[in-house]
Amino acid sequence: MLLALPMMTLAQKPKSVTRQVSGRDVVEKDVPKVFGEIMMTEQQGRPVVRVIFDSKSGKLIQAKQMRIDMEALRTYRFESVLEAVNTMSAMGWDVGSSYVWETRTGNELHIAVSKDAPKMLTPDLTEKDTKGGAGKEAPKGGKNK
Repeated sequence: MLLALPMMTLAQKPKSVTRQVSGRDVVEKDVPKVFGEIMMTEQQGRPVVRVIFDSKSGKLIQAKQMRIDMEALRTYRFESVLEAVNTMSAMGWDVGSSYVWETRTGNELHIAVSKDAPKMLTPDLTEKDTKGGAGKEAPKGGKNK
């Protein structure tokens, strides 16, 4: 029984590491994922296919090559959804769920994609958003703290 004790304690350790980045604690998890989507719309009867990532994911990913690949995917214009799915699959992206969004100009096809991002920082959700997004703004005439 005593011999099994060290193995049991190893199995119960959390799989995350806390470290300092720019004077604040950042938690790294073993294998977080980054998500994006393939979006297809129609413009003048022709399909327009592009890959979308949120604006903050580039700041969270520390792997330089992954950031470069994501920027290349974001700016490249694919000729079809099949080309986009095959390209992303070849680059190691996993294809997930899809849905269709109805708009005034037609239907949009969205396909979720994800990829392991071992060098990804955990965002600090306690900071106020200075661009007027998620954080509360100070009342007019008041001072920001």
